[in-house]
Amino acid sequence: MNDDLPTPKVPRHLFDVRTDLTTEEALTNASEMLGSAIALAHESAFDLNEAQCTKVLGIINLVEIAHLLVNQALDHVSPIHSE
Repeated sequence: MNDDLPTPKVPRHLFDVRTDLTTEEALTNASEMLGSAIALAHESAFDLNEAQCTKVLGIINLVEIAHLLVNQALDHVSPIHSE
């Protein structure tokens, strides 16, 4: 066995964010993911009973607010995004 070979780094997380990711790229991806979460939640909310649907609609409201905040931050980082 060759002791000169580097020991592979074992990841501590299942997923990692690229270290060279720009703020604009991060915000754009976060915005897209939040938009997808909103669409999926809306699509499935009405397949639930009334109490569960109410809870999901509350969660959708929180995600929509987060989506608005991310988009506002993205507009500050990249004004071209908002045109």
